[in-house]
Amino acid sequence: MELDKYKELYDLCREAAAQAEARFDTIETKAATYLSVLTVLVGAGGFLAKWVADTLIPPHALLDRCLVALAAVTLPSLAVAWWLAFSALRVSRIRVLELDAEMLGFFRGNNLTNIYYAMARGFVEAWETNGRVNGEKLRKLTFAYRTIILLVILMLLFCLLYAMRAWLGGAQ
Repeated sequence: MELDKYKELYDLCREAAAQAEARFDTIETKAATYLSVLTVLVGAGGFLAKWVADTLIPPHALLDRCLVALAAVTLPSLAVAWWLAFSALRVSRIRVLELDAEMLGFFRGNNLTNIYYAMARGFVEAWETNGRVNGEKLRKLTFAYRTIILLVILMLLFCLLYAMRAWLGGAQ
């Protein structure tokens, strides 16, 4: 009876640790995707900055000033979002149970109930550590996502003002 209780605890903790590791992989995949998209946008931002510098500086009309202001907000936001996505990808150590000679010795010298309990305790410690790592990565990734949404809005607004400027015949 006692053995069943610790076996159940072990199974539960093992599943929780596996879910934390899967969450880590999901966060890493999203960060890589965001970084890819943002890298393309950084290239577009370079063209945007060059066009603004060559065409709109110094600004002559209200529309030109609005375009310069939007570019001045968009480019740093792009850099922040890229950095956040990149920092979420930074190598992080997640905790896993070591399978080494010490672990083998532990298995040889203990009964099954103690083994289940010790392994469950190890999984709980790994789950707590990995939860902190995942939480930090997720916080950065969430902020990067929100910044990407802001960037999309800013770029759409920039395109709208650019179209208005072109429709009005350039500098007014």
